[in-house]
Amino acid sequence: ELKAVWEKAEKELKSISISDDGIKTIFHSFYIIMKYGEMPQGMTLENFAEDISGKIIKEVSRLRENNNVIVDVDKISTVRKIIKEIVALDEYSTAYSPEEAKEFWSDIVSENKAGIGAAIFKNKDNLIEIKFITPGCPAEKVGLKEGDIILSINGKSIENMNALDASSLLRGHQNTLVRIMLKGKTEVVDIIRKEVPFISIKKISDKVFYAGILYFSPNMVKSLEEFLVTAEKEGVNLILDLRNCPGGALTDVVPQMFGFFLGERKVVFCFRASGYVKDVFVTPYKKIFNGNMVVLINRNTVSAAEIMAGGLKYQKRVIIVGEKSFGKGLSQGVYSLPENKFISELK
Repeated sequence: ELKAVWEKAEKELKSISISDDGIKTIFHSFYIIMKYGEMPQGMTLENFAEDISGKIIKEVSRLRENNNVIVDVDKISTVRKIIKEIVALDEYSTAYSPEEAKEFWSDIVSENKAGIGAAIFKNKDNLIEIKFITPGCPAEKVGLKEGDIILSINGKSIENMNALDASSLLRGHQNTLVRIMLKGKTEVVDIIRKEVPFISIKKISDKVFYAGILYFSPNMVKSLEEFLVTAEKEGVNLILDLRNCPGGALTDVVPQMFGFFLGERKVVFCFRASGYVKDVFVTPYKKIFNGNMVVLINRNTVSAAEIMAGGLKYQKRVIIVGEKSFGKGLSQGVYSLPENKFISELK
């Protein structure tokens, strides 16, 4: 149905000598976003396709203006930029180069990562803003605060950069230096990267244990399971803190966590916009913690963390304390693209 829209964009791409592989990769991105992306409210499929096509044509026109007669365009970076423009139309989607995809999966599966202990997001002014500072981590120690705007990282401007790309610049090897420039400041801030754990566990009293979840990862779940076994043996109550938690892995983590508190059952249903069931997540795990629970949430409780809080609430397993959560309401899949030197995956 949208063949004519695509052919118009394809003609523009060929006019600046983008390779067939590059065009194929751009088309696959176009196709995946059209099929799985979340269209802006009130927009028709045709208008959404026209918007995507317009993004492609606008970028080609910009290249033509900057180069007059294009002889040698950096084809890989051009294709990546076009795909990132397409994907940016869907609020929750991200295009990953092979390097970025490796970083993404590393964050999902690793227990600790070297960073500064600050969660960032892109605010309404398109600026990278600090949303949350992890207590006791490097960002707090150098005086960074929620609401600070980051302008550059290690001398590189992050204007027009998405939060994922900016986050990857903040991460690195443990005990290495990262330099950031904040809006309104004249001097750079030097921070030494340290490992940032995904779970914070402590004993508040003989009757109350505390588990703060910073990120949903498989290794975090292992630590939580060991902690809950101890909590069950001691017969304590539990505070599960999901404040400022951005979520993480849904498929590998959420069913396990539900199992710890609920036992074996179907726990999460994901639907397509058309209404049919896309995924059903079942926990085969036996319940290991039976004590009373309180779950803490706030406006920065997002994605898988919201699913966890909501599921426990509606099963009447916990009391929820805090404020209204972020309200994402969407789960995401990762789709591989055929020509991975440009963009290897779309989330």
